[in-house]
Amino acid sequence: MRTYTKFLALLLGAALCLTACGKKEAVEATPESAAETAAPATQTPEPSPTPAPATPVPTATAAPALDGDRLALVLPNLSGQWGGVSPDGTAWVLSLENGQATLQSQAPDAAQASTVASLSLSDLSLDDLSQLQLGDYTIALVPDGDGYALRIDDLYLTSQNVSDPARLLEDLRSADELLTQLETDNFWMACVGSDLYSLQLTEEGLTLTCYTEQDGTVNAQTLTGTFTLDADGLQVVDADGAQIFSFGWDMIAEEDALDRLELSQTLDGAAVPSGETFSFYATEVTDAEEADAMARAYLENRQTPDPATDDLTTLLSGYRGVSIVDACILHGLDPSLENRAIYAEAFGIENYRGTAEQNLFLLTSMGGVIE
Repeated sequence: MRTYTKFLALLLGAALCLTACGKKEAVEATPESAAETAAPATQTPEPSPTPAPATPVPTATAAPALDGDRLALVLPNLSGQWGGVSPDGTAWVLSLENGQATLQSQAPDAAQASTVASLSLSDLSLDDLSQLQLGDYTIALVPDGDGYALRIDDLYLTSQNVSDPARLLEDLRSADELLTQLETDNFWMACVGSDLYSLQLTEEGLTLTCYTEQDGTVNAQTLTGTFTLDADGLQVVDADGAQIFSFGWDMIAEEDALDRLELSQTLDGAAVPSGETFSFYATEVTDAEEADAMARAYLENRQTPDPATDDLTTLLSGYRGVSIVDACILHGLDPSLENRAIYAEAFGIENYRGTAEQNLFLLTSMGGVIE
């Protein structure tokens, strides 16, 4: 159970952390048409209608009751910094110093931060603890495990362990860099055993779809929400302000060829099991229907060939393009670096590291055609 001081730090503190996700040009070349990336007709079934959003699983532990008198005593004595980056790349910092709350923002093309709101903590109205006001912004308390966190308007806010606002703005650029690395239109996909996860982040929000197969039928469950990104985490809340995801993230470059976005769920009782790590790779798909078809093709064509006994030279037959990720998913193969390394070894590729040259050689060795 968090102390009230920590709770309020998250409470007001969260006030800064806005979200983010952006884009980066994919390293792999883009085919001239969607048709060039399509798998054989038998492997790209028609997508079914988009399913209704799933109902997120609520957190398991109820948040403690609030003590308004206690809160009023603690608020003026809080100190610290909170920050985050919104989807458009704007960095936000909330400073609590000497009983004063100051909210600042800095756009990607701005030379310095500007003050958005500033007031004495003693002036905060505590009449309604679920609707605190900071300037023109409404701050609401939201459950966060066994404690509370803050939501400012539609944004989930997290605390930052930095004491200098200027330094915090600089540190937030690591989150801003993720915005430049992610294609806001492209779908990212992660294969987790027999399931596939499709992820897209845009300025409008995050969409995560889980595809599963049971008794020959592919099912899709979609969750959407607004997201907040900082240097360490990605938080997502639904339209009601309830937190449905809390991911730790890391962007890993595979020999300057493919970018791998690793997300680790840290929120117990959420819609996605905690402790699971997802390795997302960018596909060349930007259309929702094509993304749905690709995800379904993976489950319907899923295979785990054995290099010792199976012919690997036809695994990607019918694919025309330059994306080893798209080719593998369409043909039911996990495109992870570990999986590709197994195939590469079978074709005599020594010291496979996932370079662009190695990926193209592997693509053609497995029956794909480069176009």
